[in-house]
Parts: sequence; structure tokens; C-alpha cells
Amino acid sequence: MDSLSIVIVLLVTFLAYQQGIPWLFWGSVLLFVVTVRQPSVIIVFGLGLLALQFLRLQDFWFIILAIIVAFVLMTQKEQPKPAGGEELYSPELMELLGGK
Repeated sequence: MDSLSIVIVLLVTFLAYQQGIPWLFWGSVLLFVVTVRQPSVIIVFGLGLLALQFLRLQDFWFIILAIIVAFVLMTQKEQPKPAGGEELYSPELMELLGGK
């Protein structure tokens, strides 16, 4: 999952929490946990949600969201990109297109 998608899921999660929509909140939490697969990011996300709930920081949800998003962007692994671009396509397709 790329960084923009993670940020959007986090935003939906926090907005659903703030507006009190439990089915959307738990659905976006599940989507986040299933797609991220980085334990450190999931732990920080969980700690942010716990801070909102138990420290009564609902008024400061945007600050907590910004901290989590910054952490996600810092820890996001760079996806390797192929060198020439030809590796993106099958040899049969390249042959049909007149390539090698």
C-alpha cells in the first residue's frame, strides 16, 4: 500500500471515530492492519487510538493523526523500480508491440 492510500485510510479512521460511526471505524482499522503489515506502524496506530480514548484527547485528534501520518511516511519502505521499464511487461506483450 502506498503512502497516500495509508494517509487516506488513517483520515477515514479518525473521522469515523470523531463522528461516532463504529462500522466505518472498525472497517477502516481492519483495512489498515491487513494492508500495512508493518508491526511498528500498527503499534503506533494502536497507541494513537488508545491515547484518544483513555487520555480524553478527542479534541486533539488532528494532532495525533498528523503524528501517525508522519511516522508512516518516515517508515514507509521504498519500492524498488525496474531499471529499463521492459521488465514491467511480459515478453509476449513486448513482442506484439514490436519490442525485443
